[in-house]
Amino acid sequence: MAACSAEGLYLTTDLFVSRPVSWKAMGIDKPGTPDKDVFKVLVPIHPGARKNFLDYSRAFLTHVNEYTGRRFADEPALCFLALVNEGNEMNWGGKHLQPLEVYQTAWKEWLAEKKSSDPDHYAKVPDTIPENAWAWGDHTPAFTQFLRDVDAKFSHEMKQFLREEIKTDVPMTNLSCWWNPVVYQSVRAEALDVVDDHFYIDHPHFLEDPWRLPSKCNNVNPLANEGLGITDVVMRRLLDRPFTITEYNYAGPGRFRGVGGIVTGATAALQDWDGLWRFAWAHGIESIRRPGSQRIGYFNMADGPLSLAAERASICLFLRRDLEVLPDEYDVVLPPAALRTPDPKQTMSRAPWKWAAWHARLGTVVSDEPRPGAKWSAKFPEAYSEKSEAVSARIAPGGLPKVAGNGHVSVDRATGTFILDTARTCGGFAEGGTISAGPLKASIGTPATVWASSLDGKDIAESSHILVTHLTDLQNSGITYRDDSLTVLEKWGGLPHIMRNGRADISIALADGSWKVCRLDASGRAKGDVEAAFADGRLSFAARTDFDPADATYLYELTRR
Repeated sequence: MAACSAEGLYLTTDLFVSRPVSWKAMGIDKPGTPDKDVFKVLVPIHPGARKNFLDYSRAFLTHVNEYTGRRFADEPALCFLALVNEGNEMNWGGKHLQPLEVYQTAWKEWLAEKKSSDPDHYAKVPDTIPENAWAWGDHTPAFTQFLRDVDAKFSHEMKQFLREEIKTDVPMTNLSCWWNPVVYQSVRAEALDVVDDHFYIDHPHFLEDPWRLPSKCNNVNPLANEGLGITDVVMRRLLDRPFTITEYNYAGPGRFRGVGGIVTGATAALQDWDGLWRFAWAHGIESIRRPGSQRIGYFNMADGPLSLAAERASICLFLRRDLEVLPDEYDVVLPPAALRTPDPKQTMSRAPWKWAAWHARLGTVVSDEPRPGAKWSAKFPEAYSEKSEAVSARIAPGGLPKVAGNGHVSVDRATGTFILDTARTCGGFAEGGTISAGPLKASIGTPATVWASSLDGKDIAESSHILVTHLTDLQNSGITYRDDSLTVLEKWGGLPHIMRNGRADISIALADGSWKVCRLDASGRAKGDVEAAFADGRLSFAARTDFDPADATYLYELTRR
């Protein structure tokens, strides 16, 4: 913490992630240690679990760092604090809730009060939590309200704990993923200082045992869908407070990891999000000591040369702000009164028109009216069921422009092609054919992400120093899939990493001069010059993965002398 602070690096953490807590440590006379997800759902409602959680949180936050002389709770580099990692009460499908007596008791007490005060809405609701809490029935809207109230009470009590007992003003967040009914936005609005979320493309689904092979992922083009590459997290933002993503990844071994950096960086920049964290850098010390020394896995960036290269696009687009924020705002208005009674229309915070994030900043407001600066708005509950055609007509009555993102982004659902054209970063992804993005043109025969970013801060048209990246796919040697669909992984394989062979014939419009193209290794060291030609204001060269059969090439440095 001291070293990160000294280097200007901000930190965030959760007060509970995965430390083992025995039943007896919670005051429950039972042998063994429950799954961490059981503890997560117990913390908001079970006194023994809450005490254990608070005792640990107190010890952690009041610990004085011997290198800084400050309590962790007073560390300026701690930009915000999460309570329970992915602890939304129904994240785990209710399988941990239903058998717990403390939840059955709390449900009955909550429901009895509601049946007394509002029998019209609650009369038919059963007194016992169903075994399958996901199954739709008379209980579902009420049960959603109950869980909302549990999480709201927990969040308010933790805010009081942090402010009054610990005496810290570190911003607080919670409710970071998955189970996100619309009513949870009211919890965020009432009690949280920061809205944080997680999302994944090609997150593994385990077919037999948790976190054991075989695993399955979709492994399909993430741009060739209704959302045009936009995920549901855009709808869970509250527009009146900071919004961060502390976990995201295009998980391995999915073959579309190369596009993850440029698409996510563009989304975050256009939407004006406040923070973006990949999950994860590493899960072992060897990956930290020697990045690239381990086989690729689901998430580790240190072991994924392709994902690390893709990340540079996010750095340019989001951190360097090569892509400016969208000027227009589209509010989903959530009237507080409409969130207070069970309603089958209380859907998850999803909409079929999340693609609109390429055209306007999206989010919610817990209010009766949109924010003063909103250009368009839609009201709950109808907002979440509106057809794409209606939203399209509202945003652009004459038809949506072919190029979105302030004129810098275009997505073709039919081909799954992504094109980005900004002054300092341009390129895109295609499964074949031509990527044409402003000054850059790349003809490819193998699915690839190709882009150029200036390295001297100047526009590409005037730059003298440019990085060109050409990403195909990267796997482990000996990796084994069940069949040619590449969806079921049966064996990880090992080193060396192998990159899919591909060629991109690249042409870039550049300032006149004597240009040199050099291929680089993963660390940026020069590996050799590449034959190039400059004519009629364009530099042309062939990017080839197999320049060096022993070491794949995917990075190129362009310099003007």
